[in-house]
Amino acid sequence: MAYRWLLSPKWLVLVSLLVALVIAAACGGEEKTPTSAPTPATRVPVATPTPVPLATATPAPVATPTPAPIATPTLAATPVPQAIVPAGLAGWPISQTTATKLAGKPGAVYAGKLEDLVGPATRKELGDEQGNVSLDSLRRHSWIFEAPYYQSLLSKARLENPTPLVTRGQKFKIQWVIVNRAIQWWKLGEDYFIPNVLKRTEGQVEITLSSYPELGISGTDNLRLVADGTLAFSTIYGGFVAGDLPVLELQYLWGLFTDDKTFYLATNAVQDDLDRAISEKAGGAKVVFHSWATGVSQFFFTKKPIRTPDDFKGMKTRSHGTALSDWIIGMGAVPQFVAFAETYTALERGILDAGVTGADPAYGQRWYEVTKYMAGPLVTFTTISETMNKKVWESLPPDIQAILIEEGAKFELENLRLSPAWNETAVPKLLAKGMTLNEFSPEMVQRSYDVSLNRVIPQWVKRVGGPDTEWARIFNEKISPLVGVKINPDGTAGKIIK
Repeated sequence: MAYRWLLSPKWLVLVSLLVALVIAAACGGEEKTPTSAPTPATRVPVATPTPVPLATATPAPVATPTPAPIATPTLAATPVPQAIVPAGLAGWPISQTTATKLAGKPGAVYAGKLEDLVGPATRKELGDEQGNVSLDSLRRHSWIFEAPYYQSLLSKARLENPTPLVTRGQKFKIQWVIVNRAIQWWKLGEDYFIPNVLKRTEGQVEITLSSYPELGISGTDNLRLVADGTLAFSTIYGGFVAGDLPVLELQYLWGLFTDDKTFYLATNAVQDDLDRAISEKAGGAKVVFHSWATGVSQFFFTKKPIRTPDDFKGMKTRSHGTALSDWIIGMGAVPQFVAFAETYTALERGILDAGVTGADPAYGQRWYEVTKYMAGPLVTFTTISETMNKKVWESLPPDIQAILIEEGAKFELENLRLSPAWNETAVPKLLAKGMTLNEFSPEMVQRSYDVSLNRVIPQWVKRVGGPDTEWARIFNEKISPLVGVKINPDGTAGKIIK
């Protein structure tokens, strides 16, 4: 009772004022602004051509400052607290906080923790035996996610700052023409890219999937078909269109790459150059994004085993590109171009002695029903370009263009997340169907490598115009440091002697 006066309202007000004066004096009388969270790394801007006006009115996009291009992240980039992003990932395009929110499901991305990428695929058949991507497989493929190209995709996807939709009341129907619905990355496109675009555009962009067999096309003249508008949006596979654009076979110098990592880094190194070449040849078409052809190291499917180089001699072998034909000839076999969808029947009837494709596509087309043995592999870890006709691209409002670029990058990120599972489960699925694997012996690997140096690369150099061309120089500048092989002034290929 004696201290009741201390609780009186007048006394509490007086004490509060005295405390405030003391704190203000101690802090110098200035208000301190709390340190803000680090600013995310600057995103790569989406380059968009001036759109062609549509018949219906297109709302003008909200003007926004163009962000500066992002440089390869270094320790001097925008700081990220080490408590959020592990050491070595300073300047990473997204924060670990964002990665944690996306973790454990389709759309998960890497910001320092491979554990975030563990989880289910969009459908069970696109994952491992359980329909997932496992931590062990991710660890064996960690180089995918640590590469600068993966960082560039994170920047392009703008996961923390997506382009706002300003277009309203329009409808765009676009047919996306792919090689075959049985192939895993286009199944992912159907599950992931197409519905994401529909959602981001609030139903205004409707993409439908079709395939070469459905349209009765081979894919060999798709550059022309995209250029003239016959195909609005189509897959451009370098092997198929090499007759029109042999530079694209820079990705398919068979036998040169003996491991996935080197092939992946080489693809990263020349991707922009190849996109430019496609755009120029296809009348200014836009390469919107890429499908990653993984889980498709090439195998030769036969009724008789291939164990030695001599076993190749005289075999009528399906080919899907000029550089692959050069490799087949170098091994003593006879290449024959046969469309993917027609190879099953050709093998069944004995028109072909061998069909060549990746393990997963062969599984999807049930080649195990018409062959017994698979020999290989020829290592493959490369891209296929998803390309839109110039007029169709320019008819889209800038915000729609930006959304397609971002969703395409997200598709690539998911494609790469699933790649470890695809690389490690495709062959076991075929073995479970009764196939017998004849893995290339050291003798076969050496023969394959020699064929690449002595035939595949020199023939490609001739097709692109010789050793003094831009493309031979690109090989020597960007591929040579990875593989230790250079193109000589006379057009031959040789190992770099240090």
